[in-house]
Amino acid sequence: MSTASNPPPNPPVSARPFHAAYADVYWLGGPSEKQGVFIEGAGLPMRLAQGGPCTVAELGFGTGVSAALVLAAAAQAPAGTPVTYIGYEAHPLPPATLAAIHASLAEPWATQLAPYLPALAQALHSSHAGWNSHTLALPSGQGVAVHLWLGEAAAGLPTQPFKADIWFMDGHAPAKNPTMWSAEICQHMAAQSHAGARVATYTAARMVAENLRAAGFQVAKVKGNPPKRHQLHAHWPAKG
Repeated sequence: MSTASNPPPNPPVSARPFHAAYADVYWLGGPSEKQGVFIEGAGLPMRLAQGGPCTVAELGFGTGVSAALVLAAAAQAPAGTPVTYIGYEAHPLPPATLAAIHASLAEPWATQLAPYLPALAQALHSSHAGWNSHTLALPSGQGVAVHLWLGEAAAGLPTQPFKADIWFMDGHAPAKNPTMWSAEICQHMAAQSHAGARVATYTAARMVAENLRAAGFQVAKVKGNPPKRHQLHAHWPAKG
């Protein structure tokens, strides 16, 4: 199995989907990288092992791979653990592009995520602007609540009264899409975090760290998953 410290090679830039709105290509590091940066980085397996309710909010649904990894992790949680995934996406990838990305996943990830990716893609493309809710079944028969916001995250965050335990910040690079990493977004995250909530992101940009700190998060720069040298972890204080 590929590990987070030794991910498979990334597709060449010319093979990655291009996002015209941000003049940027999608970073397709693959499930190994997503697992290391987000799932392990935010401590999701440990959080789920506790057996209590867990809400994961992702800023940037993108290819849906991180969402599928959340569902795969939920399948390993103690029976009856309530899990909610909330994703924000302003510019959904076309169905054919999404299907091609999912079909290109290497083993063992292709098999591991096969129960989840088609359902997530269908949920995304059967949705309309605004909030859309779905229940996706795990192999155990347990359902995971999935709420998708199609639109800008800044508009969607204040309209859904939830408190997150885990945040994934997975938008396009701050230099390309600064709105996703803004002080406003970080303030919304702070207002919608349970005590002890954890944040994981691939970026180590100073602007992001400063905005998270200004919102009240405790932020640390940590070793990144190759090829990135550093990334940010943050958490909402357990008290206050």
